[in-house]
Amino acid sequence: MVQGEEQEKRVCVRHKFADHGLNPAVETIILGTFNPGHEANKAEFFYSSPRNQLWRLLPGAFGEQDLRRAQLAEKLEFLSRRRIDFVDLIFEVEVGEGRECDRPDAYIDSRVTRWQDVISELETLQSLRQVCFTRRGVDGIPNMRSRIEEIERYCGRRGLVFKRIVTPSGAYRREDKQSEWTGFFNPHDDTD
Repeated sequence: MVQGEEQEKRVCVRHKFADHGLNPAVETIILGTFNPGHEANKAEFFYSSPRNQLWRLLPGAFGEQDLRRAQLAEKLEFLSRRRIDFVDLIFEVEVGEGRECDRPDAYIDSRVTRWQDVISELETLQSLRQVCFTRRGVDGIPNMRSRIEEIERYCGRRGLVFKRIVTPSGAYRREDKQSEWTGFFNPHDDTD
């Protein structure tokens, strides 16, 4: 329990896409943190909140159209064709009542009740070549940092590329996000 929350009513929140099954043919995993499974969270899939830029950056890396407003079926077709999938670090958190949709990593880091077994998930992917974590810095999130470092070591032992990439979150603005995403996902980009 976090100091100052002793009297606060606690609520368990499971990951919204906890039942997402990985495509066994993927070559690239995008590793995130958490997407709260609460009725107020209207996201239909990973990284689908309105301010998140992933569905612009990821297709843009391949010279394809922005998928932020696309139907889920179109996003899934893109992922299948490009052999990309998602997994997040956290399966469940316990937070104060009224904070079920709070996503800041610094808030949820000490409130994790169940971690996703990411390494076990990765071990099932025989075609996997690379993993990227959608956050560069890990200051202020010691529990997540420990998990990320463990996954990074696993990738090294298996000969997989592991990269911490600039976040697609719309809260963080940077002009060269697209070039970094293209460099990771499509290093031989010939769309120019």
